[in-house]
Amino acid sequence: MGQVARTAYGSYQGYHTSLDDKQFMTIEAVVDSIDQLEKLLLDIEIAGKALNLRPFGEPQLGKRGLYPNMNSPLNRKTSSDSLLDGRQELNAILTILSDSDGKTTMIEIADKLNLPLSALQEVIEKLEVHQLVSFNSGRTL
Repeated sequence: MGQVARTAYGSYQGYHTSLDDKQFMTIEAVVDSIDQLEKLLLDIEIAGKALNLRPFGEPQLGKRGLYPNMNSPLNRKTSSDSLLDGRQELNAILTILSDSDGKTTMIEIADKLNLPLSALQEVIEKLEVHQLVSFNSGRTL
């Protein structure tokens, strides 16, 4: 059971009075509410517990295209040690694989990585596609 509201009960004097009219509610506020609800639902979808399906040793990430290639022909001119996005993704992949024991939640892993949960969405999907992790939430791609 839950309630979603932009304004908590009792914090707006016009709540359920004649002051609660269309001027108080804007299209922008409705769109923002929808965006926030969508983000919440997406986070809930990936917040569960995962199980590493290849728990013995590190799986070959390169052959699955999961190991970032920092010096590919596409980025050779801009490649340097400061390419954090590829390194952050690799760190997320390795941490998820390491901590996916069926007991640890993705929220705990995101906290450990100091990343928002939504930042793990793409990494989790890649790991599922390559059958390296399985979620107990019952969702499928």
